[in-house]
This record gives sequence, C-alpha cells and structure tokens, in this order.
Amino acid sequence: AETAPDMVAAGVAADEAEANERIAAVQERVFAIVADMVAAASSELTFQTRKNCFELFGLDFMIDPEWGVWLLEANAEPDLSKAGDRLQGVIDDILQDTLKLVVDHNPRFPSTAEAAAAPVRLREVYQRAGRAW
Repeated sequence: AETAPDMVAAGVAADEAEANERIAAVQERVFAIVADMVAAASSELTFQTRKNCFELFGLDFMIDPEWGVWLLEANAEPDLSKAGDRLQGVIDDILQDTLKLVVDHNPRFPSTAEAAAAPVRLREVYQRAGRAW
C-alpha cells in the first residue's frame, strides 16, 4: 500500500502532512462512493439478509491526476486468488479484517482480550433502512 513517505518520495506530495490529507480525502471519497453504490443497488441485490451472514464485494477504483476518485467496477464474487505480489498484502489484510469483524467481535464466539482489542480497519459506510413490510 502507498504511504505518506512513498508519496513524498515520488513527488506527488510536498510533505507527509499533505500526503496524509490527500490519503484521508481519497478514503472519504471512496467511502461516499461505496455508500452511494450500495444505496443505488440495494433494491436490486439478490441476496437474502440473514442474521450472522455477510457478503464480500470487490470494488476497483482509480485515482486520477487531480485526485478524483472513480469507481471502475464492482464484483459480487471477487477472485481473491489472482492477486499479484503487490496486491497480495492487501488481500491478506482484507481477509484478516473480515475474520476479526465476523469472529473476534461477535459475542457468540469466545475470544481473547487481545483479539477483541485488535483494531479492525473496516468501516461501515451504509446501513440499509428497515422495511415497513
């Protein structure tokens, strides 16, 4: 993953403070796009919500030279096995964070204090409103 020092070294940010501001702005835009996408497609999603179940979607984004964020595609069944060396660490983190969220932070499963205290890097960006029917 790109870091603030990487951005400074590459000349895309003057200093780490600017790099961190750009990273935060890109993250917020990604979160907003994901929320908008799920809201727009929520009536069309075919899965049935079930307690203690989850779905993992794969989303591909592009960041343009002006730091605009673009959603390229969304996959309901992302292929996690074809990640190259550069993406393998990202895939590993996604799987670890998903398991932390599903297992370590679920009161149905006994966990250690260390596991429960471990930070989860996932962030909820959309919550479907309840239906009246």
